[in-house]
Amino acid sequence: MKNFILGIVAGLLAALLGWQIYDFFRPAESSATEWTDADDTDYAEDRDPAKAAENAASVDMRPFALSRFGRAPLTLGDLDSSAVGNTLFVRYAATACPPCVAHVRAAVSDFAEASPDARIVMLISGESLRGLHVREKEDRGRYSYFAVDSLPLDCYAGAQPVIFYLSPSGRASRFFVQEYGDSVGARAFLGLNES
Repeated sequence: MKNFILGIVAGLLAALLGWQIYDFFRPAESSATEWTDADDTDYAEDRDPAKAAENAASVDMRPFALSRFGRAPLTLGDLDSSAVGNTLFVRYAATACPPCVAHVRAAVSDFAEASPDARIVMLISGESLRGLHVREKEDRGRYSYFAVDSLPLDCYAGAQPVIFYLSPSGRASRFFVQEYGDSVGARAFLGLNES
C-alpha cells in the first residue's frame, strides 16, 4: 500500500515537473493587448449621446423591474399608464458622480416647485430599499423612489445621472445625460429659466 501511494505521489510530481518544463520552454506571449483605433471608436460610441438616443429609442423599458420598500415588485409598465408620457424619470446609481447628482437634484427640485402637479420618479441602483424609503420621507413625498438593477440609458454604468420621459410605447422619447461640469444643462432640459 505504501509503494502504491508513493507511486501516485511520484507520478503527480513527474506530471507537475513536465508541465513546468513545458511552460519554461514555451514561446512567450505578449501579455499586453494592443489598443486599436477601432477599440477607441467602440468605447466612444458607448458614451455618445446620439448612440444612446438610438439605443433608447429601440428598447421597450416597460418590462424593467422596480422595487420599493414594503411594496410588491413591479415594472416600469405597471406605473400609471396615463401619466407615463408626463412622468419625469431621473435615473442614477448610488455611486454616481456626486456633483452631477447635486446638479440634477437641484434642477429637479426647482422643476417640482415650478410644476407642483408633475409626477417625478427617481430610479436608483445600488442603494437599499430602506435607504430609498427614508429619502422619500425626507423629500416629503415629492418624488417616488424605486430601486432598479439596470435600465437602458445607463451611461457610464449609471455613474452619470439621466433625466428622461417615456413615450406611451415604453421607449425614451426625450432624455438628458448630466455630464461633469455642466451646471445648466439639466435646468435647460427641464425648461427652467435662468434668473
